[in-house]
Amino acid sequence: MYTSLILLTAEATEAAEEAINLNDEIANFGLAQYLFSGFGLLILAAIFIIPLFIATIPANIAKKKGRNFGGYYLFGYFLFIPALIVALVVKPIPQEEIKKKSMADKAMGR
Repeated sequence: MYTSLILLTAEATEAAEEAINLNDEIANFGLAQYLFSGFGLLILAAIFIIPLFIATIPANIAKKKGRNFGGYYLFGYFLFIPALIVALVVKPIPQEEIKKKSMADKAMGR
């Protein structure tokens, strides 16, 4: 009676180890294979490359209103929808202030 219990335990242990090894293989190989497949590259492009281009929309709107292009570009890259809303809502800087600021920068040697 005890020998059959030991055999059953050994078989269950072997089966569990095989399942763990198979899961590790699928997890390690499957993710890399998925990311470099056609659909995986599309997802990577959507996450990292597409925002590079869309971030210019709020940045250009802000630039036309006299605001900082670079700041709004970074804002638009990480948080596009809030950046777009802020760029549309923010009031334009009057041209006189822009000229005063640029004259002050020239006077300071910047």
